[in-house]
Amino acid sequence: MHRARFFPTATQVGTVIVGGIFLMILVYALTVSNEPSEKTGLEEYGHLPKELAVKVSALEDQIWEEDDSERKSAKIRELISLYTLEGRLDLAAGIQRSLAEIVNTAGAWDLAANMYFDWMLQVDEPERLIFAKYAIDSYRRSLELNPSNIGVQTDLAAAYMYYPGFMEQAVEQTNLVLAIHPDHVQANFNLGIMMARTKQFDRAENQFERVKHLTSETDPRYRESSEAITRIRSIRIVRDSSRLSREMR
Repeated sequence: MHRARFFPTATQVGTVIVGGIFLMILVYALTVSNEPSEKTGLEEYGHLPKELAVKVSALEDQIWEEDDSERKSAKIRELISLYTLEGRLDLAAGIQRSLAEIVNTAGAWDLAANMYFDWMLQVDEPERLIFAKYAIDSYRRSLELNPSNIGVQTDLAAAYMYYPGFMEQAVEQTNLVLAIHPDHVQANFNLGIMMARTKQFDRAENQFERVKHLTSETDPRYRESSEAITRIRSIRIVRDSSRLSREMR
């Protein structure tokens, strides 16, 4: 479950860094976001359609030429929004991550993490692993600044599910959330997925039943939980039939 989107305000940007230093960092952020880079894993995603490239270039020129910090930060947010609307969350996340490094607020890191997470779901491996790592790192940075944010902690656990070898951390983080908020719907739903992925089907079914108890039929998670329970019961029938067949031989 992603948190509300957050854009750094002009005051936050302007009070942290101004003038030439800000320009150097911004230019670096734009360069990293638009050029293929081993660091960001954008080798296959660095090239933009001509129409979008023209819009981006125009915005970058305006940002470079703008002296007023408030108008400059507004143009940066406009560029991030442009990438987002064009479905290029990878590039939007790159700039947002650079801004988060500057303003260093929990909300700025959370926004970068959400963008990385959403883009991660759109790509295949090995790119998925790269963006999962960036999402995890950004959620961690957000929690360092605001450890009590249950929503971010839930999202961090979900991101762990997509990184090999981190299922234990995913379960651990989710259980921490549920220890404080046992009726947290998304955390209960995520735990059901985790249990199913680790073939703990009885526990998974219990979790999905709990989600149905906590939600109404209009909630998509109610329907998804019902479907998951049906699949689990089908798996159990096949498993039991196979075991019975072996015992009868």
